[in-house]
Amino acid sequence: MRSLETKARRSGSGWVVTGEKAFITSGSGADFFVVLAETDIGVSTFAVERDTPGVSTRETRGAETFGLRNGPHVNLVLDDVELPEDALIGVEGKGLKQAW
Repeated sequence: MRSLETKARRSGSGWVVTGEKAFITSGSGADFFVVLAETDIGVSTFAVERDTPGVSTRETRGAETFGLRNGPHVNLVLDDVELPEDALIGVEGKGLKQAW
């Protein structure tokens, strides 16, 4: 079974997502992110808008010089981000299949 450090749990009429995603290419300019997170029944996919409370990015050392230099590459930090139910993309627990 696969497991991710980023977790999402149901809360009221939506979701709460917590964790950190590394190496998000051009993440400093993104308006929203597609995030894979572990739920009770498996990996699920969520749409997360940049201006949602608890969402932040941070540059890591050397972020602007990695690879093809199409960055900067950032880490996406999700600190108890509250999302509505419809932020879930597709079917809960099927995120890996959806990503392929």
